[in-house]
Amino acid sequence: MANSKTTTSPRAAATLAYDLALQLVRGLRHRAAAELARDCSADAEEASVTKKLQTSIRLPTDRAAYAIALAHCLAPYHPTIQDLAATKSFIVIKCRVGDDADAVGLVLADAMRHETGKAAYNPHYGINAEDRLVVISDARVRYTDLMVRSIAQAAEQCLPVFCTLADGDSVPNALAGADLVLDLPAMTADMLALLFEVAHEEVPLGVLDFRYADKLRTENLVAHVRRARPAEVCLAGLQEIVTPAKVVPQLATVQIADLAGYGEAKTWALELGQDMMLWRAGTLNWDEVDHRAVVLSGAPGTGKTSFAAVLANSLEVPLIASSVARVEHTQNPFGYSQPHEGGLR
Repeated sequence: MANSKTTTSPRAAATLAYDLALQLVRGLRHRAAAELARDCSADAEEASVTKKLQTSIRLPTDRAAYAIALAHCLAPYHPTIQDLAATKSFIVIKCRVGDDADAVGLVLADAMRHETGKAAYNPHYGINAEDRLVVISDARVRYTDLMVRSIAQAAEQCLPVFCTLADGDSVPNALAGADLVLDLPAMTADMLALLFEVAHEEVPLGVLDFRYADKLRTENLVAHVRRARPAEVCLAGLQEIVTPAKVVPQLATVQIADLAGYGEAKTWALELGQDMMLWRAGTLNWDEVDHRAVVLSGAPGTGKTSFAAVLANSLEVPLIASSVARVEHTQNPFGYSQPHEGGLR
């Protein structure tokens, strides 16, 4: 079924997503604080602990990341938790590669419970009268004939149904008429900044300039966004993961003219190249080639072998490497395994 939405400016859409993300995060914090407060014996103490923790507790990185992604996915259609709870829609959310669809569904259910009341989470045995929404997480695993009965009940009672799917899984038959089929979005620099805000003690400088954030997976975020590390170190680790490796030119693509620091040897090589070009054109006899021999000397590691290999490539002749102590033909970088007549020694 085609999705439809009201057109909004990118700035307005980002604001809606940010606001919904904060609501979902608040719901997760309240849920976590309530679980911690259960150990308190006195009601007054429990209320105090819950109130304090629900605004300051740091969320696990994966749960925070899923809440932020859900907000950016849902906000263009339902910008508040109240809107999500009030809708009568069936909404399918497709997860990205590497996402835990079961965890995504649980995050959505936990985040909404604070505002909406009871949620039927993976209801295999029907829906209770108090339930205000249905969440089916990782439908490929959870989907059964009993789940179909729960979906039918939700439709009968006009309750919203949210279903999460792992990457590549198809929409269950009972939800084939879903009102919305959405994809969790890739990470952005703005989303990453909010993740640090809710899952770390600090937001690192330069996070809004983060490049290639869309290549980050949840497992990368879990590995690096850790409160035991300074935020700048976390950010640097993430950047290292996604920054494309520098491409070092292969020797076969380097020409003599590209080399630097070889002085007279480079001058000789360029003049030899001119002689070879004239010889191949038939305007210069081989006996007239005036640069056929040279001796390079230098300490180990100064680039003598590399110079010879680049020279051979520039002249389009095979390189035959040999040792004074033991004459040995070796395969060179350009694919020649045997010495050739007229090769460069």
